[in-house]
Amino acid sequence: MRLASVILDIPTQSLDSAYSYAVSDSLIELEVGSAVAVPFGGRRAVGYVIALEEIDENDESAFAARGLNPAKIKEIQQVLSRPYFDEEAAACAQFLSESYIAPLSSCIRLFTPPGGVPRMVRKGGYWQIEDPVIGAVDDRWVSLGAAAKDFHPKANAVKQKAILDALAGGELRVVELAMEFGQVSAVLKTLAASGVVNIEHKRRIRGGVQTGDSGHTPSLKPPLTPGQKSALEVVNAAQARRTGDVVLVDGVTGSGKTEVYLQAIEKTLEEGMSAIVLVPEISLTPQTVARFRGRFGETVAVLHSRMSQGERFDQWDLIRSGFARVVVGARSALFAPVKNLGLIIIDEEHEGSYKQDSAPRYVSRDVAHWMVRRRGATLVLGSATPSIEALYRCQKTQDWQRVELPARVNNQEMPQIEVVDMAREFGSGHRSMFSRRLTQALLETVDAGHKAVLLLNQRGFAKFVLCRSCGYSPQCPSCSLSLTYHEKGSMLVCHHCGYKQVLPALCPECSSPYLKKFGAGTQRVEAELKALFDTPLCHPGATTCHSERSTQCAVEESSEAKDPWIVASLSSKAPHNDIAPSCHSERSEESTWLTDKSSSLAQSNKSQRVPKIVRMDADTTTGKGSHQELLEEFGSSQAAILLGTQMIAKGLDFDDVVLVGVISADTMLRLPDFRSAERTFNLIEQVAGRAGRSHLAGQVIVQTYEADAVAVHAAARYDRAAFLKDELPKRRALGYPPYVRLANVLVWGKDEAEVKQAAQSLFADIEKLIFDVVGQGWVCLPAGPCLLSKLRDTYRWHIVIKAPLDQDIAAVLLPLFRKRKASKTVNVAVDIDPDDLF
Repeated sequence: MRLASVILDIPTQSLDSAYSYAVSDSLIELEVGSAVAVPFGGRRAVGYVIALEEIDENDESAFAARGLNPAKIKEIQQVLSRPYFDEEAAACAQFLSESYIAPLSSCIRLFTPPGGVPRMVRKGGYWQIEDPVIGAVDDRWVSLGAAAKDFHPKANAVKQKAILDALAGGELRVVELAMEFGQVSAVLKTLAASGVVNIEHKRRIRGGVQTGDSGHTPSLKPPLTPGQKSALEVVNAAQARRTGDVVLVDGVTGSGKTEVYLQAIEKTLEEGMSAIVLVPEISLTPQTVARFRGRFGETVAVLHSRMSQGERFDQWDLIRSGFARVVVGARSALFAPVKNLGLIIIDEEHEGSYKQDSAPRYVSRDVAHWMVRRRGATLVLGSATPSIEALYRCQKTQDWQRVELPARVNNQEMPQIEVVDMAREFGSGHRSMFSRRLTQALLETVDAGHKAVLLLNQRGFAKFVLCRSCGYSPQCPSCSLSLTYHEKGSMLVCHHCGYKQVLPALCPECSSPYLKKFGAGTQRVEAELKALFDTPLCHPGATTCHSERSTQCAVEESSEAKDPWIVASLSSKAPHNDIAPSCHSERSEESTWLTDKSSSLAQSNKSQRVPKIVRMDADTTTGKGSHQELLEEFGSSQAAILLGTQMIAKGLDFDDVVLVGVISADTMLRLPDFRSAERTFNLIEQVAGRAGRSHLAGQVIVQTYEADAVAVHAAARYDRAAFLKDELPKRRALGYPPYVRLANVLVWGKDEAEVKQAAQSLFADIEKLIFDVVGQGWVCLPAGPCLLSKLRDTYRWHIVIKAPLDQDIAAVLLPLFRKRKASKTVNVAVDIDPDDLF
């Protein structure tokens, strides 16, 4: 008897193992990785075959050893697909399920094509198979055949003549002919039967990449620096050993880590193997993709969320076919169906986006390490700011090696980082979101025709709105968070669930008109930048403003404001008024920041340029191709300012960026999370690396209200040792990674009382389990509300577990959660090695 082990596509913890089904002799096409239809209980289900074996029907002991009763084994009803994955992928799915306490179906789905799998759906009381919504696209192409030269259509065969005339210019798709001439199928069939035309089926790859021989000429390999050579030698040696080693490439921004990756991949391909390159989603820019396609051509497949399902399916299929041997993508590309894997590269390995936030909640770095050990491949981690966990493993683990790239490839010095204490700025009467130093640097950069990058990790116009009369602040009804004000449409938006409402004219609580917008988002910074460069200016002593625009102020004539550009910018719409007591601008208290511009220009004889301001955040990059369009717009402008959230902190390489400004370095520093200082340190160093990458010197200005914070001033000196000296003792004393392993048990539901009761009951069960199984050495914190206690209209509690590094938390907790009966109203999930505890 032939038996198949099948993982059912039913997402529940209770289905904790594969089920055995008999395979009839008629199902000769069945292979590991195929989707199948099977009976399950009183219904049909879709499943995936993860193993096949032969067993002697007469050997009762063989069935007993597998816990099977031959009389109760059911047969597979139907094979639904070609294989999606192989035995290695099936083993990885099992590993993910056990290591991250996740349903098997969720794990195996990682290895199936996007949108290209069958589903079982209930319609009219019956279970029916729904075909995949996405599949391969085969186009029919028409070209002139051998008989076309001597063929003369009849006088009334107008459509035949028109089609032949069109084909005289070259082959065309049937759909293109149909768009021009209407129904053409019957005509083409007639012509094809006579050999007048040839009709050929060709696979169309959505997204524009084809599978033909393009005659690609690889981009030139630049000479390697001594540091790059050393790093490449270490990687090549690890590949030669084929023991699953890890190499951490610790290199400053601009040190040439990507070229090390490219040459390591080249060697991998020469040896007949494939490579996977993971890049954070926010860093997966056209620039990044172009580097790999420039070197390896059409053998590069790209997978990321900004592609359509059809495009992702085609790229996945090119990988499965073996045509594409280099995969570049976000974290899910780790599970692409590559053949003969030899190398995995995780760039910017410190990034939190490599942690999956839904089942299975895996850590990409750790799953990649498991993969390379099984396959004898090599894992390369790269970062200018490696994670503390990776640095710790390099010190403590024999098969982890760290190599340094301490200098840029062009020997250009790293830009100097200047920290501006915004508390002092405020104390001296400066109310602008731009410090005097940053304002001056922006003006000088633009005047010189260069580029600047401004980082603010907060989209929107203002972080929150507050009534000055009663203290009311609009909250999201579904989340325990304040709504963010967006100037476009005057909307209040929740950045977690997407809830929107129009900003009320009056306070809903006390009817006061004094609703003040606090904090600054990228929209607000954009508005202030435009005001800085596009509008008339206020003289340092001016107290009036009668401009139609809220940020336009009159320039009072004085000896300090005689610059020709300033004088020329005055108009009848912005007259000065010596006796008006205040500015009529809505934000008059902040208009004084413009004084620095007039002072700066008064000392300059250059004409003021108006820069191109490009804003890049989640609001401006929703459209397909919007990332590329914005970057091209920034790159093609002579004097430009790129303003954005942390998506601009990495992966951008423009030679003429000479200034980087961090509007507020405190955004993450103030978060109540054990990684907040590390994230702040990393972000400052990462964004600083965008400046001065070519022959032009760079400068970085970091604005903060926490100028004395170790993370800030250590980053300003590129002094990782000083940061770790301060950070590591805190982590050890409080019991956080890298000294312990964490698990965060999440409990959520619509009813707050039910969630609380379920969390407290689960805490008691976990505490007892830990005491019974491991005894001392573990810490289980009592159940309590999450920091985000309400999210998307659900209440959230959690239980935090801390265990020694050499302990397997999942192995201890797995039996409890596999046996736990699912609730219809309260959900539970376990996050092993969480990136945060929110």
